[in-house]
Amino acid sequence: MYPILEELVSNILKYAMNQEDINLSLNYINNSMIINIEDYGDKFNPMESKVPVIVKSVDDMLIGGLGIHIVKQLAKRINYHRVGGHNILQVIIEAAIKNKRQEV
Repeated sequence: MYPILEELVSNILKYAMNQEDINLSLNYINNSMIINIEDYGDKFNPMESKVPVIVKSVDDMLIGGLGIHIVKQLAKRINYHRVGGHNILQVIIEAAIKNKRQEV
């Protein structure tokens, strides 16, 4: 989950014109982690981002462009909406967590 959060929040901080307000919530429901991120930056729908060209040699890779691709690969589902001048992104990932509490 951390790589997804890091990628999405760092993209907002790097590219959004208004970086002052980023709202983040996490919910765990039915073995899924639901990440909701809301920002007031320029419109950006990660679902419309181009698929990066994957090359055989690291030396031939261009810098950048893989983060959103990796988020898409790790996510179970991604939903994006632009409402009232802000971006609302929801990323759902599988996150089965075992309860380690011991009964007394």
